Amino acid sequence: MQNRIRAFLSYLLSFRRPAGRWQFEDYPVCVRRQQSNGTGGDYPAYRAQIINWWTLPGLGDTPAAAKDYLRESFELYQQSHETIPRPGCRVPLQFAESSVVDSDPEIYRQFIVDVLGFDLEDPVFISDQSSLLDFEGVNGGIDLFERTREVFGVDVSDITNGNLASIFTRIQNAP
Repeated sequence: MQNRIRAFLSYLLSFRRPAGRWQFEDYPVCVRRQQSNGTGGDYPAYRAQIINWWTLPGLGDTPAAAKDYLRESFELYQQSHETIPRPGCRVPLQFAESSVVDSDPEIYRQFIVDVLGFDLEDPVFISDQSSLLDFEGVNGGIDLFERTREVFGVDVSDITNGNLASIFTRIQNAP
């Protein structure tokens, strides 16, 4: 109930700014401690999310770190979208286009296994909007930019937002 009230208040207050000019601070954020799922795997202790907007990641070992990560995800979203949802509104779950990351199955497979450290049987979804930043901490703190260079022989450190479509395109175009 409290989250619904916070979302409604954020919605009302959003009319103080011109449409689309909202900042991260305009959105209601909820930070929760994650419960163990019993698998024994390492995962961040806290999850932050914008209320009614379930698709942006915000994970961290502390509440502040989770919120900082959510802020970074929000900023990446702002940069890659012409419009952003009004604070407090429900944002429907949509799967992003994945035509670039799916265009070369061998690069996709090798990236999932050798860079991210997943088994091919693991339920991993990456899209053209996915970022290396989405997987920080998943593989024991390995620098995924450096790991990509080791596996594919391509430096992607200048793709600072870690966008996988940009990284896969660079790998495909490498000599």
